[in-house]
Amino acid sequence: MPKFKSMPARAWLLAAAAGCLLSPAALAATLSVPSQFPTIQAAIDAAVDSDVIVVAPGTYAEAIDFGGRNITLRSANGAGVTTIDGSGFSASTVTVTNAVIGASIEGFTIIAGEGTDFLVDDEDPTLGSVTYGGSLFTTDTFLTVSDSVIRDGATTGSGGGAALFTASNVQFTNVEFINNSTDDTGTNGVNVGRGGAVSVSSTSFADFDSCTFTGNSASNSGGAINAGGTVTINDSVFTDNEAAGSGGAVFVLTGNVTVDDSTFTNNRSVRGGAFHFNRDGVGVVRGSTFEGNTTPGSGSRGAAIYAIATNFSDPDAEALFENCTFIANDAGGSNGRGGALYATSSSSGPGVIRVVGSTIDNHSATQRGAAGYISGGVLTIEDTTVTNSTSDQRGGAFYVASGGVFNIVASTIDASTAGERGGAIYLFRGEVNITDSVFSNNSGLTGGAIDARSSGSGGAFLNIVNSEFVGNTASEFGGAIGFAGSTSVLNADRMIVRDNEATFFDSGAITITNSVANISNSLIADNRTNDFLGGSALLISSGSGIANLVNCTIVGNRNITADSAIDGAGEVNITNCIIWDNDGFDSVSPFLFSNVSYSIIEGGMSGPGVLDVNPQFSDAAAGDFTLASNSPAIDAGDNFAAEGFTLDLAGNTRFVDDPDTADTGVGTAPIIDIGAYEFQVGAPAPCPFDITGPALDGIPDGLVTIADLNFYISLWLAGDIAADFTGPALDGIPDGAVTIADLNFFLDGWLNSQGACN
Repeated sequence: MPKFKSMPARAWLLAAAAGCLLSPAALAATLSVPSQFPTIQAAIDAAVDSDVIVVAPGTYAEAIDFGGRNITLRSANGAGVTTIDGSGFSASTVTVTNAVIGASIEGFTIIAGEGTDFLVDDEDPTLGSVTYGGSLFTTDTFLTVSDSVIRDGATTGSGGGAALFTASNVQFTNVEFINNSTDDTGTNGVNVGRGGAVSVSSTSFADFDSCTFTGNSASNSGGAINAGGTVTINDSVFTDNEAAGSGGAVFVLTGNVTVDDSTFTNNRSVRGGAFHFNRDGVGVVRGSTFEGNTTPGSGSRGAAIYAIATNFSDPDAEALFENCTFIANDAGGSNGRGGALYATSSSSGPGVIRVVGSTIDNHSATQRGAAGYISGGVLTIEDTTVTNSTSDQRGGAFYVASGGVFNIVASTIDASTAGERGGAIYLFRGEVNITDSVFSNNSGLTGGAIDARSSGSGGAFLNIVNSEFVGNTASEFGGAIGFAGSTSVLNADRMIVRDNEATFFDSGAITITNSVANISNSLIADNRTNDFLGGSALLISSGSGIANLVNCTIVGNRNITADSAIDGAGEVNITNCIIWDNDGFDSVSPFLFSNVSYSIIEGGMSGPGVLDVNPQFSDAAAGDFTLASNSPAIDAGDNFAAEGFTLDLAGNTRFVDDPDTADTGVGTAPIIDIGAYEFQVGAPAPCPFDITGPALDGIPDGLVTIADLNFYISLWLAGDIAADFTGPALDGIPDGAVTIADLNFFLDGWLNSQGACN
């Protein structure tokens, strides 16, 4: 028997130490199926942490359990030719539990088994059981699943395809979820029937990157995903998923969802065709598209997005959509509401939705609010364009009710149509705040842009700042805005209401009934009505209506028959306003109770500081109603009525004194101007030939002297580009060259500009 040379003690210790430093991967074994092990489970049973199991093409009819091992299960040739089929087993096809370091599954089609079975109530077995995770079930696990297909799950609990239970953290990359379902019909389960493809528990995390969800369904909520925990979705596609209750694609309850660059198309649910955010369910969705999602059946709400009680625990929580596109989502059924968005409330609080930098186009609702419905919830749109919305009844684009709040910031609502009230918005007992926005080309039976009404103690509050209403049409009750109800208040500052029309009755611009309107720094121009006594600019149609107008310009409004620009039977208080060139009998109807002061009224009215003189607009024919330098409106207003004003309609400073105009108004100088625009004293005319002072330092001194000529000649002789004042045409446009033309041009200008600059 041969003798082996013994290793010196020192060398043996070094070798042992080196072995201890080897990584787990370096020590990992590769196990092959079926060449080494006949089944995948047999290979798993033989594996230890960090081992890799490679599976040859084929279909493997088995249900496998990782048994707490942190291993990699990989197909040799991909999901197209390698299938784990658990359809004949009363278990989840793949179970991964307690893999706390990390396990992975790569390149398989996984056909679901019956799922993992749990009693409905551990203390009462007679209630039966329900199943979870037809293809995949995890608990207390870090797992990655990639380049795979999860399909044909059918569970009775939640998670038809995959169920991620307690403290699971699963990364799905390039995974297809196809035709999975969960249906709790006939069971005694509670809060089940959720997540047709995947259900994520409240303590779990799921990340979906480049995944697709197609044809998944849930009998309750979340046709594709039930998000109870933290879910991240990136570059993924959701198509034709359906939930019988809520969230055709995704249902978020107490969860937090982040979505980037994904598409949601043709998903369906009664409440939230694509997304449903429930109590404490919040999320951020960026750069994503929602198209063709629907809410069929009775009571359909929010064809794309539905939110309720999102801020139950956190008052600042919301569902945020940034740079998203909403196209042709349809709130159908017998009383569909909210074609794109639906924000409502419960005893747990309001649903809060904010949409930023997005487009909302071509939506419809069989009943109300084709683009959005706000009932007790809060919806904010910022820097967003809403176009081509159609509602069969009220609120062509948006419907606000039951204390709902709708904030519109730097947005446009265009070409929306209501079969009844409010071409763009119908407000009934709620609040709408509009800032820096445009309403154009909307139409309705009443209130071409907005119809706002209150009832009893439920007020309607409409607040408008620096916004425009242009080209809207109604048959009656305000071509642009109709406002009614004893608890309704309209506050508008720096508003333009222009080129709107009432084709049959009432005002071409604004109609108010039994309500209060406070309008300041605003322009009401070129509106039309076909109603005798309709008030082409403003109709106060009841004795209890009140309009307070301060620093408004009302001009060029027309009626097919003679009327007054401001008509009706209520009260109007007019201060610092211009009412001019409106056709009709008079500017303000004698049937109104009127208080007028410091205004320019065509035809005249009694009151302090009231003038009947041409206001001298800059260019009325071109629609420029700013004040010319000779306007009698300059420094002629009442400062006390304008207390707190800082900006005029153009955004320029108020209370600018014109030194060339005598103060004829009231208050401490500077005196405010009459009308929507403040005359801005011009800056000194440019003085191009003042290029230096006596020190010849190139710093203009406000005088054109011999020093300027000498300084220019020195620049010209040096060929300095600063001496380039013109081209060969002597037109004052530099041509990039210093020539004799520049010298002649400067000399001529210098000779004609001697002395102080103007």
